[in-house]
Amino acid sequence: MRAIRLTGRTRSFTRGSALPIALLVQLLILSPFCLPALAQKDCGTQPYIACSSGLVCRDGTWVASGSLEKGTRCTTLPAGAGASGTCNGVKSNPLCVTNATSTSDGTQGSTSGSGSTSACTATLRSCTRFNCIPQDYASLQSYQTCVQKCLSCGRLQPGGGTTGGEVIGTVGNVVTSPLYVNLYWDAAWDADNPTEPKASLDAFTAAILASSFVTGLAEYGVTSASYGGGFTPAPTCPQKAPVTVSYWDPVNPSIMGFLNCELQTGGLPKGPGVIYNVILPAYSLESEAGGLATFCSNVPPVSWHFHDTPYSAEGTAALAAAGIGLSGFLPGFSEGNISFGSVVVTVTVSLGAVQALETLSQGPIYTIESANTSCTSAGAGFTSNLLHEMVEAATDPFPPVGTVFSGSGEIADLCDTTPGTSPFVPSAKVVPAILPGSLNGTPFTSLITVPSYWSFDKQQCITGVDTTAVGTPIVTMNSGNGATLSLIIAGSGFGVMPPAPFLVPGAGTLPYIALQDIAQNQAQQWQAGNSLNADLLNLNVASWSDKAITVNGIGQVGKDFTMTSADTVQLWICNPASGNCNAANVMLTPAATAPNLAVALSIAEPEQNAPYVVIYIDGKSIGSLGDGQATSWIPLKVGNHTVSAKTSNVGYTITYEEDCNANGQVNLIDGANRNCLVSVVNDNIVNNSGCQKGTHCCGAGNGKCLPRQCVSNKNPGCP
Repeated sequence: MRAIRLTGRTRSFTRGSALPIALLVQLLILSPFCLPALAQKDCGTQPYIACSSGLVCRDGTWVASGSLEKGTRCTTLPAGAGASGTCNGVKSNPLCVTNATSTSDGTQGSTSGSGSTSACTATLRSCTRFNCIPQDYASLQSYQTCVQKCLSCGRLQPGGGTTGGEVIGTVGNVVTSPLYVNLYWDAAWDADNPTEPKASLDAFTAAILASSFVTGLAEYGVTSASYGGGFTPAPTCPQKAPVTVSYWDPVNPSIMGFLNCELQTGGLPKGPGVIYNVILPAYSLESEAGGLATFCSNVPPVSWHFHDTPYSAEGTAALAAAGIGLSGFLPGFSEGNISFGSVVVTVTVSLGAVQALETLSQGPIYTIESANTSCTSAGAGFTSNLLHEMVEAATDPFPPVGTVFSGSGEIADLCDTTPGTSPFVPSAKVVPAILPGSLNGTPFTSLITVPSYWSFDKQQCITGVDTTAVGTPIVTMNSGNGATLSLIIAGSGFGVMPPAPFLVPGAGTLPYIALQDIAQNQAQQWQAGNSLNADLLNLNVASWSDKAITVNGIGQVGKDFTMTSADTVQLWICNPASGNCNAANVMLTPAATAPNLAVALSIAEPEQNAPYVVIYIDGKSIGSLGDGQATSWIPLKVGNHTVSAKTSNVGYTITYEEDCNANGQVNLIDGANRNCLVSVVNDNIVNNSGCQKGTHCCGAGNGKCLPRQCVSNKNPGCP
């Protein structure tokens, strides 16, 4: 696992004597992580913290776990082993023994490659290595014996080595069907994070969890994964993360304090299989030791995952046993130091809480990352950091501090230097859609990066198991014109649409398709149908199969756009399972670009008293509308047209807005697709803003409030 993700080369954390020796021994004996962690760890050539707060027998003396010698490996500690005096001759403990020394089960410790690798593989598979129950000590003993036998005939340990055998990553207590939840610590997320809008991140998380990126984890016991939605802060919780914030602080806002508040009041999904992604906004970074160790800044960690909180009954007890209370240090706390590379800091209550919680094997399970660009690097953006931790939180949810502080050994860590991929991004570059196609000028799809992780079965880094390529789409303009234009797309490798929330027909935007105008000047460009880019224009995808897709026009959602004759539009399609894409260009014909008009209605009146409203275009009735409803696109000729409306009873003022002038007139040019809004307001409304009594305006502050922008005074402020 890579509990704390590091930028560039991996660096070790050296831990001081932060916990009393007696407690270290207790944790060593009782820790549910100790045996499987040691069973899968090679002492190797790098410093490695052998086990959860453990001791090692070194040169005949018990010492705190630390650097282990090259050419040695770890064995297990018997129940009741002491922590004082000498340990000469002790063979069954978390000590480093030479490769020639016999292990506790009688097998040789050689890693020279002797024996049958296939037999070792079969032996290891006969053990439930990925889903052993850590609380079952007898099961662990069997698990340990099994792995030791495989070690004796050449199996290598996490991080590799160069002698015989196979590489395995640290995996255990696997969450078989994780439900991921994104928790954005910023009530104004979109404003503060314009290149990572919430809607785009939600769409991406749902799409990647429905792809073969997750299918590849089946060999570790992850049979399925799903998305439980994205949440901004609940009203009673801190609305914005501080510029720098620690893991835990008993007095000031902290990451654990925010998560605890959301769990108590935020309406989040809950359960043993839920994994919370706590996402800090772009302006915020995690900082420990009073600001001496700021992640993504003067120390290398950029993201990590862990479990439990200081606020659970078990967490509070663990902190108390470690000399920490909900008000800070307790008498007798032994602080010690922690080294972040070259930065050495004293253990604070925040870091002490991490050390204390490692003894627990319960949720909540969570990841922590920031959208700050200083946490990213070439080929490893924010989405890569997020997915790295999501993979490891599911395959090793309860890591010991040794794993957390070393930042190495888990299945995503083993592939940190291996390039990932950019799924759901077309082979041809998508031109930024400024208005009205996207929320901003940088398409989210241009920022997508996905990490690889280690496959034990394949003995290589992978980003999924489906590699289906998408053939070049062949697009036929079938019928209709302008926004009602119907397209038939033929090809291969389009794949099968996943289940909800990816509804066809039904979903106006999907992560797998986009129609982009690439010929007009930047101010007139638009993009429709892509949920990753938070497109404001929908695509009416009527059907989707592996070889054919039908699109019945562009959905009207209150945004106008122009389709000019001889414009080139680019259509791109992505396979939902593999994430591979392909694109094709289509030139619009004059017949395909005739103008269209859509009319929407807004009524400022309680629903039970709302009048009956009939809409007319050029004096001809097109039917009635209710509050918030709109017509479909109506093809019209180039030129001036007039929209009007009549109510079923008197006492209402009718106004015309958006592309219509005050008299309801709108001018349509070649290729124009325009919108008019008809507002019907009760004449008894006396609020100066245009809202009824007992309401206030949450509009743009231009002196006039649209009916739909009026909010009840029972809800002070604006949403």
